[in-house]
Amino acid sequence: MRTTRFTVRTADRSQILRRQVHAARIAETLARIRRQEQLDRQREQLARPPAFQNVLDEPDTNFEDQPDEGEHNQEDETEENCVWVDLLEDQPDEIDIAIAADRERHRQQAREFNWAVLLHHLHATYMKLKAITKDWTGSNSYNSFTSCSATCSREFHRTVDLVDIQGQRQKTIRFCECTLDGVRLLQLGYIAGSPVRPQTAFSLPLLIFHNNLWNNCHVGTLPFTVALNSWLEPRSQRLRARQGKHARQLRKPFTAAVDLFRQLEEKTAEVVFSSLQLTKQEILASPSPNQRKPQL
Repeated sequence: MRTTRFTVRTADRSQILRRQVHAARIAETLARIRRQEQLDRQREQLARPPAFQNVLDEPDTNFEDQPDEGEHNQEDETEENCVWVDLLEDQPDEIDIAIAADRERHRQQAREFNWAVLLHHLHATYMKLKAITKDWTGSNSYNSFTSCSATCSREFHRTVDLVDIQGQRQKTIRFCECTLDGVRLLQLGYIAGSPVRPQTAFSLPLLIFHNNLWNNCHVGTLPFTVALNSWLEPRSQRLRARQGKHARQLRKPFTAAVDLFRQLEEKTAEVVFSSLQLTKQEILASPSPNQRKPQL
């Protein structure tokens, strides 16, 4: 039977060219890895206890021929066994730094894109609920205004930490594929703390209260969340971290919710001023001291 031998290439042409261009850097990296492996083996040998031998198992041993070892010989052996090892800290490679920077830049761009998509879908619902609830000051501020399409066939439930000015709790929220999670939480009177699969949401009355404090006394986010935890925990349920017993840190999701709330307020003001066709002087003179003016 005739035997045919095939040559199998382990890399394509672009990979082969890349290896040829970066041959020196690859060789240097390989040498650094081998030096590190050699140092690891040396440390492992030094950390290994010496093997003890039972002299009684060897009957032919002549004990009279054994030399008398003094303290000086023991010190010499101890000094010989001690090997000085220099631990060199590996410098980060340029390729690894570039990959990490590109990955972080992609993560930030994806986060900004998700926030922009959520803001686009939230604004219309926000303006409608703002008028219905009288800026969340009426008796229906905590009512549910959820609506779902008749053709929606997929629903799922997820636990969300809801933080209000009167209390905080964990609640299982029903989400669906026809409505974004942030829009569903807004229909319940809450602003999400993240654009995708939010785990924490803050009520509109709480965000309005914080906005008034920030405009009048410039309260910081960290002291406000610490004071809020101290106020709410004795009066309601304690929100714990995942697989932990300590309280959750609300600074990051609360900061994101505050930024989203202010963007919604700015877009609403821009729509109102554009509809009324106000001039720059009329916009600056508008009676809204607790509301941030849009950029002129």
